[in-house]
Amino acid sequence: MLDAGRSEIARFLAQHTPFTSLSGDELGELVVETEIEFHPAGTVILSEGGDPVTFLRIIHSGAIDITHRGKVLDLLGTGDTFGHAAMMSGLPPGFEARSAEDTLCYRIPVAVARPLLDQVRSEELRVTPHAPSHLHVSRLIRSPTLRCEPEQSISEVARRMTELGADCAVVELGEAGLGIVTDRDLRTRVLAAGLPASAPVSTVMTTPVFTVSPDRMGGEVLFDLLERGIRHAPIVTENGQLVGVVDEADLFAAQPRPWFGARRAIAHASGIEELERVAKRLPRILLDLHSSSLKALEVARVLSALEDALVARRRHPRPPRADAGLADPRRVRVRRAALAGVARRGSCGAGGVWVGAAADRAQR
Repeated sequence: MLDAGRSEIARFLAQHTPFTSLSGDELGELVVETEIEFHPAGTVILSEGGDPVTFLRIIHSGAIDITHRGKVLDLLGTGDTFGHAAMMSGLPPGFEARSAEDTLCYRIPVAVARPLLDQVRSEELRVTPHAPSHLHVSRLIRSPTLRCEPEQSISEVARRMTELGADCAVVELGEAGLGIVTDRDLRTRVLAAGLPASAPVSTVMTTPVFTVSPDRMGGEVLFDLLERGIRHAPIVTENGQLVGVVDEADLFAAQPRPWFGARRAIAHASGIEELERVAKRLPRILLDLHSSSLKALEVARVLSALEDALVARRRHPRPPRADAGLADPRRVRVRRAALAGVARRGSCGAGGVWVGAAADRAQR
């Protein structure tokens, strides 16, 4: 049984997203962890580039200015939440949150808020499968972002990826920008190619990296990934601050779309026969695109990207991938864990298998 103060918090939260779908018991558990904070007018609550965000905040009364480099981006009021994107990514916020007037907020610790947001996100995607297309990519970040230095060893980065459950790591290069290393890089450029796990991660990273701004729409970025044949896109502000990483899974909604799977099949095809099989799927993909209510211009963009990829692969066929048998995610995790273990054992027994794609700097 909640006391009067907690009951009022539960009543308030139940009226505002993302808490409207919670049951009474779930709200009760949430309220027990909820704290109250008061900010006089002019108080900086979150600093741009400051400490990582450890709370999800909900405005009970008052107003918050959201600014970037002195420019007001938004004015938040009663019932609005803020700080969730930085909280989910684990990175410093890419904006400043300052109380425009005396403001009362509820704040929920990250350990409690993260499962809640994951649950709500899953429900939203199940009910409205096209919702990500109409959201800014900064709102679609679902996983913590792993950052590393270029001189760190591959084994150390692999270990940290395993511990965090991340499928990529962003390499910070200072004035040179960013690099990225993914699960696929660990398979094709390290394990299959026989590269020592003690080598610096800079030897297997992709750079320069395709990045997007926080205000890009999810649908637009999904098309960009399709056209480039890549799976990850770091989100970077105008002043070069990393906000997080969005990947194709964040943009797919409930399940991968067949046309994106076709693009990957083209990239991984080992010969002309496989490319022909993908080409025969295009009419069916066209029907799927039509039934998904995409605009005509978007349908044309998808088909154009697939046709361009087919033509490019026919002109430049590649030998079969030596890592073709590693598609099972469980086997991928085992191999990444093996790399991570090198940080403890100090050696790696990876075989010297030749991979034609090992030098391919595709950002996948």
